[in-house]
Amino acid sequence: RESQKLEAIGQLTGGLAHDFNNLLGIVIGNLDIIKEALPDEAKLQRRLQTALNAAERGADITRALLAVARRQPLQLAMDEMNALVAEMQPLIYSAAGKAVTVTLDLCEGELLVPLDAGGFSNALLNLVNNARDAMSQGQTADPRLCVRTRRETLAPGALEPLCAGDYAVLEIIDNGPGMSEDVQQRVFEPFYTTKEVGKGTGLGLSMVRGFAEQLGGTATLESAPGAGTTVRLILPVGSAAQG
Repeated sequence: RESQKLEAIGQLTGGLAHDFNNLLGIVIGNLDIIKEALPDEAKLQRRLQTALNAAERGADITRALLAVARRQPLQLAMDEMNALVAEMQPLIYSAAGKAVTVTLDLCEGELLVPLDAGGFSNALLNLVNNARDAMSQGQTADPRLCVRTRRETLAPGALEPLCAGDYAVLEIIDNGPGMSEDVQQRVFEPFYTTKEVGKGTGLGLSMVRGFAEQLGGTATLESAPGAGTTVRLILPVGSAAQG
């Protein structure tokens, strides 16, 4: 019953987000046209830009909802995960902030994965932002973040519901305050957040998992109070992708 209830919520969320996303596309398009046509008056331009920013933020949230519901349109291509992470290095450093020491630990050899590069980038930056916020909230004295890649071969039944085969694993590891068992049980739930009101939508981790599941993978989390947190994005490569 719980599974059916979550599936129904996912279908409802996906349907609403899809329709609202189409409406926001019309709003954003028309705001762009108006912005170009309006006279170059500072006050009017500021108000219009505020409306445009709000509409684009709304579009970001609906894309997250579509990912949660596993209905986000994806443009799949074979990409090399290590290369994508390396290209994003400046963005990772910027998202983590100057106070955080960032390390990239990329495995040897290629990790060819059929994925949507834009969705992957959003998921990675989302995880980096979460780690940064956790270390900031926990007053971590020496905040450190490691972005690691590796290859893992799963045996049948090793990690349900994934098929046996080879997988590319992206790990975001922080030395923040960690999470209690109760929090860990809920972190992938849509709209669940430990952040202050107005500081988060509660869609970050559920969006990451939804994105991974669309690609035949999953996302997992490992944490303990005082021992930091590791979030893993696990995506199929090779024959596992067709499994």
